[in-house]
Amino acid sequence: MKALRILIWALLLAMMFLPARTADPDESKWDFSYPLNEGVKSVVVTLSYRWWNPKVDGDLPSKKVLLMTTKVEIKPGQASLPIQVLLNGGKSVMVVGTQLFRGKGFLLDAAYCREASPKPNADGFYVLARKPTDPKDPSGDPSAWIELGIDPQP
Repeated sequence: MKALRILIWALLLAMMFLPARTADPDESKWDFSYPLNEGVKSVVVTLSYRWWNPKVDGDLPSKKVLLMTTKVEIKPGQASLPIQVLLNGGKSVMVVGTQLFRGKGFLLDAAYCREASPKPNADGFYVLARKPTDPKDPSGDPSAWIELGIDPQP
């Protein structure tokens, strides 16, 4: 059991020192730091594709979860949590702190506006990319978007 723990730690440390790879043309990459409130012991992070279809959905958008992490433990006194998201048509990869997670992918075409520095929206979700309803007005309401939800656990 102790040997397995040492092996896991060695693999995690090795991953931290691997050179970062560049994103493929059909891939998007986001790096940001999530500020932690005092008393947060872990977080659960969810990457989702959401879209509106008023004829089907009414007032609520549809949702497809691409990737959901297990609880990521927070070190005592840690002020922020680094998060990296890589998304392409085949898979999504998320590094939360030092933990690596893989999930379903989604291809962002040219109609999507990618956010360089994601900020939380009114619902507390980070919108990473959005497809505007009117392509001539990219600041308008989105018809689809990729969002990152971060659920702090006390």
